[in-house]
Amino acid sequence: MWQEIGAFGDDFPVTSVGLEFPSAGIYHRGSEQEIKHLPPTTAGEGLCVMPTVTFVKEKKTIEVPAGANLRREAMKAGVQLYPFPHNYVNCLGNGLCCSCRVVVKKGLENCTHQGVFEKVSMIAHPLAFFARIGHEKDLRLACQLGVQGDIEVETQPPLNLHGENFWS
Repeated sequence: MWQEIGAFGDDFPVTSVGLEFPSAGIYHRGSEQEIKHLPPTTAGEGLCVMPTVTFVKEKKTIEVPAGANLRREAMKAGVQLYPFPHNYVNCLGNGLCCSCRVVVKKGLENCTHQGVFEKVSMIAHPLAFFARIGHEKDLRLACQLGVQGDIEVETQPPLNLHGENFWS
């Protein structure tokens, strides 16, 4: 947020307040009253739209800033990403334990791309390897996932230990 103070002659002091989101190329300028009365999520008028994340099992929907880390936002909202015993002992979001696995049900195109480190972790970790069978494209680590738009996720997906989808 920025503020600029100027004057048109001596009789008319002007105070202008603005909102800016330079990464998205979004700028809005107006008086303090105009800024306060703007709707927070207006699409197409140059204002930032907050993506929503829907947790299917928990039946909970939260709004997050664009580019936010899913693990951090889920923990802020009180969503339990980790199964026991990983809810007490985990890698703290470094992508090593693969216990914050989520299945992206809708909006996979609104997530950041899976990096090489995340792909290798999912293949090398035995539990993540079996959870990945049948969900090769949509199983992601919440600690490595950036939210760019509206998504639906399933937390703590089941493991495919018997290989029902392995041969299909």
